[in-house]
Amino acid sequence: MSRFKQGYFAIIGILMVGAFVYLRVSLMLRQPETVLPQSVITSSTDVHRLYNIPDLRSANPDFYAQAQEGDVEVTYEDKVLIYRPTTKQIIIERPKQ
Repeated sequence: MSRFKQGYFAIIGILMVGAFVYLRVSLMLRQPETVLPQSVITSSTDVHRLYNIPDLRSANPDFYAQAQEGDVEVTYEDKVLIYRPTTKQIIIERPKQ
């Protein structure tokens, strides 16, 4: 096989690997609204993904004690909960203060 064809196949392979990695990362960074079941989201629900857990724990150690990166905090009118999409479980639920 000529060097031109080998280089051509190498470039195609690199592009395919890059596309695969891009798709995997973009799926990991989905919006929380697509991770939660639609039945738990109402018009007054505030949903956001948790990052920088040490700072959150320093502000409210009791509530964020079991939180992990990527968990989702869901705030309703009367309660606040932390939902873990990887296990599809509610980690903690408390009345809104």
